[in-house]
Amino acid sequence: MNSFKPAVRLLSIYWKSPEKWIGGLLAGGVLLLGLLDTYLMVRYNDWYGDFFNSLQQGKAALFWAAIPILVVLMLGTMMMQVLQSYLDAWLQLRWRALTTRHLIKEWLSKKAYYRIERDQLGDNPDQRISDDISNFIELTISLTIRFVTTIVSLGSFGYLTWTKGGDLDTTIFGLVVHIPGYMFWVAVIYAVADFGLTHLAGHRLLNLSVRREAVEAEFRYSLMQVREHSEQIAMYHGEVDEDKRLMGRFGAIWAVCRPLFLVSAQVNLTNNFSTRVMGLLPLMLMAPSVLSGTIDLGSMMAANAAWMSTALGLSWFTRNYTTIAEWRAAALRLVLLEKAIQDDQKQGVKLIVHSEGKISVDGLILQLPNGERLTGIKSLQIPQGDRLMISGPSGVGKSTFLRAIAGLWPHGQGAIRMPRDASRLFLPQRSYIPSGPLKDALCYPSSSDSFSDEECRQYLMLCRLPNLLDRLHEHSRWSNRLSIGEQQRLAFVRALLHKPDLLFLDEATSALDPETEEILYRTLLVELPETTVVSVAHRTALQVFHSQLVKLEAVGAKDEFAAGFTNNNASLEA
Repeated sequence: MNSFKPAVRLLSIYWKSPEKWIGGLLAGGVLLLGLLDTYLMVRYNDWYGDFFNSLQQGKAALFWAAIPILVVLMLGTMMMQVLQSYLDAWLQLRWRALTTRHLIKEWLSKKAYYRIERDQLGDNPDQRISDDISNFIELTISLTIRFVTTIVSLGSFGYLTWTKGGDLDTTIFGLVVHIPGYMFWVAVIYAVADFGLTHLAGHRLLNLSVRREAVEAEFRYSLMQVREHSEQIAMYHGEVDEDKRLMGRFGAIWAVCRPLFLVSAQVNLTNNFSTRVMGLLPLMLMAPSVLSGTIDLGSMMAANAAWMSTALGLSWFTRNYTTIAEWRAAALRLVLLEKAIQDDQKQGVKLIVHSEGKISVDGLILQLPNGERLTGIKSLQIPQGDRLMISGPSGVGKSTFLRAIAGLWPHGQGAIRMPRDASRLFLPQRSYIPSGPLKDALCYPSSSDSFSDEECRQYLMLCRLPNLLDRLHEHSRWSNRLSIGEQQRLAFVRALLHKPDLLFLDEATSALDPETEEILYRTLLVELPETTVVSVAHRTALQVFHSQLVKLEAVGAKDEFAAGFTNNNASLEA
């Protein structure tokens, strides 16, 4: 996949924002300091030649005069590099913050985070946002600054190599050959050969790096699952199975790292070999000129330093081969995530809003992503304030029906019409309970200041949670502290606080005893008399709290609709 253009588009988000002026100043400062550092390196090259000439000629005064210049050059270089690193870090942080904000917003928009997991469109988006953005931007800045400074350095040192390296005059097969600036052309030939060898050794780095990031993320996720579900694992005595599972995940890391380390070793071997050649080649080529007295020692050392800087500049892609592979891997993972976020899947089940207060279902057929049919509802009307109970065998599609109403399940066909601007709240079997103050968990997804402490305590009492009355502002990981039954009662407190127009319960009382379950449903009828309630439940005792009953049945390949309807005349009234 060509990830360059999408990667550039992702990088340009920052430079199209109001932050671009601050970023431009920081980037300009980093680049300017890099250029100043390059200038100091050129000055150091001149000092290098003068220093060795003073040694060769025995000029003590020139030798001692060169020492303070060296100190100034060293201090200047250090100051430039430290300040450049500081500005670089600030640029990285600001760039990362805005790009992260953009990608998180996109990830959370249009339920993309749910769709990616539901349809398995990508792996570990959390890691891509937390780690890959940081690496991507850091490597982008580093490679860009290095490239620009290398171009400037190459111009300066290339000129020095051309002038100080001298010309080559020789005879080949009786022909007189004159090559001006031959040391520069040797550097070009060296750089081309160096890149060819490095690419031959490391062309597999990109794919291996992407695979390693994926399996490392899967391993971390498996470890996190053990931590999150520690009690259940302990109850099952599942340590042996978890050990096998975790080591299986680590085995995938092992399988990727073996070829990755081999390729990295090949690249390192090639780089080490070329570095040794780079250090010896100019000396060997210029040694005859020194021995013949054509050039002095200082000129040779200065030319040697200039040649090495030129060769390094021409070998920029080679010296940054591994870094570029890492950049491409991070870019590819982010591009794939953005593609998954923006993937506009065809909407089989149409969710239509209308001005009426009722919910209407017409010709609805629910399917799995592979096309296998689950169930079908030919026609269903749920008037405002009505109470509908959905039952049926496990796996028939009861929860899928609620997902379709929520606009989270496109697989199938038909239409669902929902009241316009009606507030909705879904209570699953196990609700999401964020860590932090208990009141934040109660008021989710609204802010904690949306409801008073008195309201929260009132509904905690009605939902039989008196032990939490004095803990509203206590911080904890409540999903681990509370039992499943307590979590389900807490979800009912949310419903009573928010008073939604439409309330959907997906086996939301499955962990409760019949007495508590009855109390909670009666409380809903009393406190939310105008709310439309749709419940998925197995227990027949709950039928009395609903005015309509729908029993879903599985459909075959040719069957279309298999839902049975019953009006429940014995339902309770608030």
